[in-house]
Amino acid sequence: MKIYLILESDSKFINYEKLFKFKAKFKKIFLNSSLNKNLNLHKIKKEESIILVTDKILSRKDKFYLTIEKYVKNNNINLIEVGLRKSNVETSKTLSNVLIHGFEKNSWKILEKLIRNLLLK
Repeated sequence: MKIYLILESDSKFINYEKLFKFKAKFKKIFLNSSLNKNLNLHKIKKEESIILVTDKILSRKDKFYLTIEKYVKNNNINLIEVGLRKSNVETSKTLSNVLIHGFEKNSWKILEKLIRNLLLK
C-alpha cells in the first residue's frame, strides 16, 4: 500500500518522520502550485490513501482543497485530513474519511495508529 502525504511544509514532518518507518510506502507531495500536476503524475489506486497535513484545517473553498477534493472524488480514494492546531471546521460536507484537528504534537501519534490500522485491512 502506498500513502500519499500532502504536506503544507516539510519542517513539521521532519520531527516525526521516524514514526512512519513501517511497511507503508510514502510519497510526499507539497501543498503548492504544482499540486495538481503532482497528483495527476501519480496514478493513485483505490486502495491507497491521501493524507492532507496542514497547520489548520483548510477551508472547503481553498484552491488546494478543491484540487484534492476533485481528485479524490474522481478516483474514489480515501482522504484523511489532519489539522495540527485547533481550527474552525466548516459544517459543509467533506469527502474526508477521517478528520483530526487540534491535537498538535499528538496528531502525529494518532495518525501513526490510523495508518497501522489501514495497513491491516
